[in-house]
Amino acid sequence: MDILIYTHEFPPQIGGAGAYSYELAKHLSQLGKKVIVFTRLYNNAENLKFDKRQSFKIIRLRFISRWKINYVINTLVLMCLLVRYTPKNLLISEHGSQQVMSYAAFFIPKRYLVLAHGSEVLVNFYKRNFAKKFFRRFYEKAKRIISISQYTKNLLVGLGFPEEKITVIHPGINTALFMEETNESHVLGIKQRYGLTGRKVLLTLARLDPRKGQDMVIRALPLVKNFDRDIAYLICGEGKDRPRLEKIVAACQVKDNVFFVGVLSEDQKILFFDACDIFIQPSRQAGNWVEGFGITFLEAAIRRKPIIAGNHGGVPEAVLDGTTGLLVNPTNPQEIAGAIIKLLKDEAAAAKLGERARERCLQEFDWTMVAEKFIGLLEK
Repeated sequence: MDILIYTHEFPPQIGGAGAYSYELAKHLSQLGKKVIVFTRLYNNAENLKFDKRQSFKIIRLRFISRWKINYVINTLVLMCLLVRYTPKNLLISEHGSQQVMSYAAFFIPKRYLVLAHGSEVLVNFYKRNFAKKFFRRFYEKAKRIISISQYTKNLLVGLGFPEEKITVIHPGINTALFMEETNESHVLGIKQRYGLTGRKVLLTLARLDPRKGQDMVIRALPLVKNFDRDIAYLICGEGKDRPRLEKIVAACQVKDNVFFVGVLSEDQKILFFDACDIFIQPSRQAGNWVEGFGITFLEAAIRRKPIIAGNHGGVPEAVLDGTTGLLVNPTNPQEIAGAIIKLLKDEAAAAKLGERARERCLQEFDWTMVAEKFIGLLEK
């Protein structure tokens, strides 16, 4: 067996780190590698349906969690899997699994690969407690650290990890899925449902979380309305921040301009991207949580959408300022409004940004290319 991927976040649960692990497992499998994913059991019926469709084996454990009482169970099961399947490589792929491994690494002799996203580095290395020592030792024991961005690599180098031990492999996008033609009738249906016909449409697709920046877009809307009173803003996703966002909508008097859509399926994503004129997500740092890269920017790009993004974390590697989108100060509503108005005023320039973003995705971020980079790394 070529690789065992250990992750607490995995579909059908929604999340960027889980999506990364899934796409990596799928494309490694398609390229002929034998892959097993060790992950968490969420909803048994959903899991069974999802797992049966995959070309690789998925082993789920109900006791996977960040509660320390379950760390022992996770460690014992992982050790049994390593003995039974003898994988050539073990990849620890996200925050939850890394927390468990920071303790389990004392008992697991096999060298492993660590996938560093960004937030887990800040959260765990900047804590002033005993756990930080365990986490550092876990990273030091890894045979290779794979960083999703140069930004995250720089964080690790700044913490004293040797540069030559860290390889940057950016996330990818399933270009085949996102390359299908626009379904005009379905897009028209979305526009009619939300009263968007004839209106310019902004779209954010992310968890409703302070660091994703929906609040700053809402605060920018009154300024944008001075240019275009019919501007509409679709907020796709769910999360703990919704009540606060609704209060900001009321305070800014933009109730007729903002629409909370909820969680989208993969098929719906494409339709909503096609229904918008600008994809906007001014992500920012919230506490120790950062945007390590931003796969959603690639999804918008492949649908030729001009992008406005926060100049923060690894986002400048996903969105090239002035080439594939515009980067803004994510805490400045005036600057955000200025970027929106700039793209609304110059539709030709906005279209060029979208075209260049799509070209870059096809050239650099197809998941097959990303998986081939992983294979090259594994075979060294």
